[in-house]
Amino acid sequence: MRILFSVMMIVLLNGCSSIGKIENEPVIQLPHGQQRYTISNYSQQHPSGDTLFLLAFSGGGTRAAALSYGVLEELRDTRYQLNAKEVRLLDEVDRISSVSGGSFTSAYYGLFGDQIFDDFKDVFLYKDVQGDLSSLVLVFFDLIGRMFSSTSRTEIAIDYYDKHIFRGKTFADLQKSKGPLILINASDLNSQSQFIFLQAQFDFLCSDLSQFKVARAVAASSAVPILFPPILLERHENCHYEKPVWLSHAEQKAEQESNQRLKESVSALNFYLDNNNPSYVTLLDGGVTDNLGLRTILKTVSLSGGAQKVYDKTFKNQKPPKRLVVIVVDASTTSETEIGKSKILPSIGPLCQHTCRLKNLVLGDKNGKIYPGI
Repeated sequence: MRILFSVMMIVLLNGCSSIGKIENEPVIQLPHGQQRYTISNYSQQHPSGDTLFLLAFSGGGTRAAALSYGVLEELRDTRYQLNAKEVRLLDEVDRISSVSGGSFTSAYYGLFGDQIFDDFKDVFLYKDVQGDLSSLVLVFFDLIGRMFSSTSRTEIAIDYYDKHIFRGKTFADLQKSKGPLILINASDLNSQSQFIFLQAQFDFLCSDLSQFKVARAVAASSAVPILFPPILLERHENCHYEKPVWLSHAEQKAEQESNQRLKESVSALNFYLDNNNPSYVTLLDGGVTDNLGLRTILKTVSLSGGAQKVYDKTFKNQKPPKRLVVIVVDASTTSETEIGKSKILPSIGPLCQHTCRLKNLVLGDKNGKIYPGI
């Protein structure tokens, strides 16, 4: 009955208008040099050595967060000999790309490092976060008040995450940490594409990512449609940002090679440069565009002109890595359903489960083979 009541209240509140809170402030001049939270800057400050080691944390709610945490534990406990020294495999991780539930684990590890093994279970995994949020949203008098308020449920969640999980930290704190580069992914309803929380993406908004709260980025990455309203960012024009050279080159390459996937990536970024388009970026669950967290890596290489150009730009005055290691932490379930076996229409449970499985296969076939051209 409690679940039914909660669902009814959510549906009811969805009929109430909420005004998005804008937290990406405009800047006259974009960050430059080492102040930029970018893949290139990180690579210059943290050389990868012979092996570029990447992790991809999928979506899947608390299940995804727990599975990702378990992988970090195993990497911590797995050691090997390097130059006559014993090294933890975890310390070799260079980047973590994450979506939805997996973003809670990646962001926490990025901010607090090994402290994750001391308190993350109590702070998030074992804590009834869903219950706490339900209580905040569904307390009777607050519920009545919110029916006449413009504050969304997502803002309530962000405040909770910021206070109880991420402790007010911003991307400036993430950049100062000594851990791997954390790539948090959301989906933009307007450009119909993936949105990556990097300064290169914020350049198109004339905003400084370093001042942006990590909790808000994680909330955007995990804002499940219907349950949580989208998170808004504003596209400012104060810095007079113009199309970068690398985007023009990618656009030319896409046309010359008739590369449809590259065309889509270019079009998504060009969307922000057209002043006739909506001024607000509308973000929700990153699993809508890529539930594995892999597309970020592939998209970056594609837009940069290929692996060789990525090496030339990213590993300046360094030897490029000899090996690329990618571990995909996929929290999707593969249980069979009764869908398609009779004329009985599927209920919401099996339908949602089947949809999530399809999202996880976007980048490849059922055997895990990646489709060419991406």
